[in-house]
Amino acid sequence: MIIGYDGGYGNIKTSEGVIFQSKMSLFDRSLDRNSNSLEVEYEGRKFIVGKGSYETDLNKITKESSKIFMLTALALSGKERDFKVVAGLPIQQYKKQMVDLKRELLSYSGSVITVAQHKRTLIVDDVSIFPQCVAAYYSLSSKQLKELGKSDVIIVDIGARTVDIALLSYEGNSRKRSVEKYSTINEGTLSLYSDFVSEINLKLDLDYRVEDADKILRNGIYVKGVQKDLKFTKDVIYTHANEISKELDLNYPVKTGSMLLVGGGSLLIGGILRKRYKSIIVEQAQFSNANGLREVGKQLWQR
Repeated sequence: MIIGYDGGYGNIKTSEGVIFQSKMSLFDRSLDRNSNSLEVEYEGRKFIVGKGSYETDLNKITKESSKIFMLTALALSGKERDFKVVAGLPIQQYKKQMVDLKRELLSYSGSVITVAQHKRTLIVDDVSIFPQCVAAYYSLSSKQLKELGKSDVIIVDIGARTVDIALLSYEGNSRKRSVEKYSTINEGTLSLYSDFVSEINLKLDLDYRVEDADKILRNGIYVKGVQKDLKFTKDVIYTHANEISKELDLNYPVKTGSMLLVGGGSLLIGGILRKRYKSIIVEQAQFSNANGLREVGKQLWQR
């Protein structure tokens, strides 16, 4: 089975629609769990996946959590035992870490893991590594490619840890575009969440954590039964959007190129960027890298 695997800093995703938060903690019966957390057992130890704190290290290849995240994701992605995996790396880390990541993922073959009381032995037959931001391009349908015409394409991948940007130059047919330039800025959603929560805690004298930001954005804040007006946080979101705009305006052909907004963060900041540029939030933006990685795998292994 060919799987696209996006081991993001905020969420783990696969091309089979699996998604869970990139958090892990040791199993504790007294620990409060949410509906998206999973009980996992690996090498005699129990963990709760989807509960805990986010990883923020740029190089997390050999971390135990990274291994358990991927094995959990594969176990949830299908009943097959054998997998061919295309995994993504942030575009600026790609050349430096691709060999190490491939070696690490291949070493997972033969691992035994129990996810939600289902024991699985997983075989990783082959691995390919591909830059995440560019991978999203391969998730586009023929119709979407036709709409791009002959324009160069600017892909803005708003992830949890970073924002990756790549310029793909048109090369004469609807699918073929090559990477002309790329950059990475540290304005991902975790950075935004940190500033967002800090502003709330300062103004309302509360003690929320970064991990609470997503819930606040969905449900708001109630203090003693009264919903608080959070309009004062708009400046925080605009500040982060402005940093992305600065990079785009200075270094990319925003007036002549077509812009694609991908990644989970595009659902949060994308609305602001769409007002400033002629841009499109790609369908299933949160899964665009995982789906694109699967398509890369099909081209690689189904020839």
